Amino acid sequence: MTQSSPPGWHPDPAGPMPGRPLMLRYWDGTTWTEHVAPLQPSPQPYGQPFGQAPQPFGEPYAGPTTADGQRLSGWWWRVLAYLIDSVTLSVVSNLLSLPAQASMRAEFRTMGDAYQRRLDANPDDPQIGWLVDHIVNVLHDHALALYLPSLVVVTLYHCVMLRWKGATLGKLAVGLRVRTREAPGRLPWSAIAIRVAVQFLIPGLLIVVGFASGSVGPLVGLYLAVVVFQLLDGLWPLWDRQRQAIHDKAAGTVVIRIR
Repeated sequence: MTQSSPPGWHPDPAGPMPGRPLMLRYWDGTTWTEHVAPLQPSPQPYGQPFGQAPQPFGEPYAGPTTADGQRLSGWWWRVLAYLIDSVTLSVVSNLLSLPAQASMRAEFRTMGDAYQRRLDANPDDPQIGWLVDHIVNVLHDHALALYLPSLVVVTLYHCVMLRWKGATLGKLAVGLRVRTREAPGRLPWSAIAIRVAVQFLIPGLLIVVGFASGSVGPLVGLYLAVVVFQLLDGLWPLWDRQRQAIHDKAAGTVVIRIR
C-alpha cells in the first residue's frame, strides 16, 4: 500500500498462516493496523465492495468504521441503550425526589380546592390566568428540590461509567462502547466532561433556570429550546457520516459496536 491509498480492508500483507483462512487487515491510510478479519470465501452480494470487514456469522459488513477499523454503532442500538439507561435512572431519581413530589402534590390539592371555590363563586369566569400563575408558582417553589437531584444523578452516572467502563449500563448491555474519534483506550476526563455537559448538564440547567424564573414565558421558551436541541441531538447519527450525535462531535467521541 502507498501513502495515497484510501483507508479500508485489504488482503493481509503478511500472507496466509498455515491452517488459517485468508485474512484481511485494515489499512488506515498511513499504516497497517492490528485489526484483522477472515476473508469470506462466499461470493460478495451484488454492489458490495470487495474487501469489507465481515460481520459475525460470516456476513459482510458494509457500514462505516473508525480510522482503525472498528465498526460504528447503528442508531437503533444507541436508542435501545438510551432507553435502558433512562429506565434505570428514572427509578433512582424518583426515589430521591419523593419528598419534593409529596410536598408539590399537597400544594396542588390546596390550589385545586381554591380554584374550585372561585369557580363556584363565579361560574362564568374560568380564571385560566389565575390557575396558570399558581401552577407556575408551585413549580418555581419546588424546581430545585424536584429536578436537581435527577440532574446530579444523571451527570455523575454518565461521568463515572464512561470513565470506568467506557460505556453506561445500557451500552454495556447491547455491546456498545464510547471512545475518542482518533484512538481507542480510556476516555479522558476532558472528553467525558464535554460530552455529558452538552447532552445532559447544560439542557438540564436551562430547564432549572426556566422553573426558577417564576414566569410562564421563560419557562416555556427554555423548555421548547431544550426539547428541540435534544431531538436534533438524538437524531443526528441517522445522517452523520461518522454516526455521531451533536454531543459526540463536541467531545470528539464515537460510539462503536464490539459484538
